Amino acid sequence: MNDLSDREEAYRVGRKAKADVSLASWLDKQSPGLGSGSLPTLGLSISGGGWRSFLTGAGVMQAMDDRDSDAVTSGLLQALTYHIGVSGGGWLVSSWAGNNFPTVSQLADDLWKSAFEHGMEAPGGWKALAAYADITADILAKKEAGYPISLGDPWARLLSYQMIEGDRGGVATRLSDVAGYSSFVDRDVPFPIINANGIDSKAGLCGPTDNGTVWEFTPYDFGSWNDDVSAWIPVEYLGTAAGDTECTVGFDNLGFVLGTGSNLFGNSVCVESNPFGEVQDVLEKLVDFLHDVDEELDFSRIPNPFKGFNGTGDEAKEVFLVDELYLVDGGIGLHNDPIAPLLEPARNLSVIFLSDSSADEDNFPTGACLIDASWYAKNISRIADRMPTIPAQEVFFEQGFNKRAAFFGCNEPGAVTIVYLPNVNYTYQSNLSTAKFLYEPEVTEGMIANGALTATQNGAEGWGLCLACAVMMKEEGASLPDGVWIKQSQTVLHLSWGGDLVNVNITSVCAHK
Repeated sequence: MNDLSDREEAYRVGRKAKADVSLASWLDKQSPGLGSGSLPTLGLSISGGGWRSFLTGAGVMQAMDDRDSDAVTSGLLQALTYHIGVSGGGWLVSSWAGNNFPTVSQLADDLWKSAFEHGMEAPGGWKALAAYADITADILAKKEAGYPISLGDPWARLLSYQMIEGDRGGVATRLSDVAGYSSFVDRDVPFPIINANGIDSKAGLCGPTDNGTVWEFTPYDFGSWNDDVSAWIPVEYLGTAAGDTECTVGFDNLGFVLGTGSNLFGNSVCVESNPFGEVQDVLEKLVDFLHDVDEELDFSRIPNPFKGFNGTGDEAKEVFLVDELYLVDGGIGLHNDPIAPLLEPARNLSVIFLSDSSADEDNFPTGACLIDASWYAKNISRIADRMPTIPAQEVFFEQGFNKRAAFFGCNEPGAVTIVYLPNVNYTYQSNLSTAKFLYEPEVTEGMIANGALTATQNGAEGWGLCLACAVMMKEEGASLPDGVWIKQSQTVLHLSWGGDLVNVNITSVCAHK
């Protein structure tokens, strides 16, 4: 299936109409008249990278939110139609959506600072012992109800205390609940997507393959665009196995979803060291007395709703034969920069803002994960032409693309434009370890503030107009301003790539259609 579900399509259309109003307003602030005519569809992608990515991405969102910032980028959050994240980025998407889309400042003050200060091993702070009792009871109830459990379950419940407001770590909050929230119903927010990777553990694999299945969770649907699946179910019925006479509800617990999208424990079997080794010991103790010795504990486990969907004979694909789906961290392999789902033609995006906080080198991004995302997309015929050309790793270093914003796809009419926003330590040493679990309030504040500067390019003069021109330059009939001069153009000098090296001065791009 290469079309959107009816519900997502209706949301996309309704949201695009509202996003266009916000985008036109933002563009006109940069240059009067720039927001007239046809307008592109925008999306924001948040990479994996634990709390580092979470907080950096939160800063990017804050700088784009006209409710929370007066930066040159404020208003762009209201102009987005899609919002996607994996791993730590998926936590951010989930926390924002699951709490009815408040400002980053509200979430930081009301939830994150306190929760992150205590750390995930002390959920609820001084109430941690009671929280552990509740978590254990929740997992036991799930098992006794006949559903599979794994390390992904306590991991998800512990994360919930950090990400979701509400009684017992927001245990009652479901992903499908988001569809009923006022901001979502009114189409005032971008459509959220959380990614996870599939594992073929029956073949003895403990990690996803380069061309493995990418699963999507949204407030409406669960499924995959991959050719080996190409099927979807309403997310509110997640947990319903094929052939069940009654539908399961409640399995789409938002904590379970955000925990599934960041479950690294299956992959830890494949590698010598596990960054979450300390917390894994805690999780294993929590479930030690709950599981049978023959159960697969490492992966997040979901009863397979697609079994038998496309036949059961020798030609049937693996996903249609197994009783359970095994899912892990969406950032493992080639997917730490979640781009592919936003390239789907049915979603019709033109511009993708990418907040990249990958830990490629010294816990900073080098562009390697964007290169991986490009390789993956270029090998899927359906979206290959939608992926812009990404330069080789050495060019990122030579041109400094890993230290400032860069634009890819400007000279490729059929491709999206990617606005690459790498994590850079502008005012805070933002290359914190993926495995850092404790964040003092001042660290949380410092990381968010530094993340906001990645969106504004540390206040570089002319950045707003430069960004506006890049967003609009491929739109038919766009009236780009003449005679623009950017004093600090060296910070954003190299605008586009079109196969070969093309150095385009921002001034010339903004001066010519």
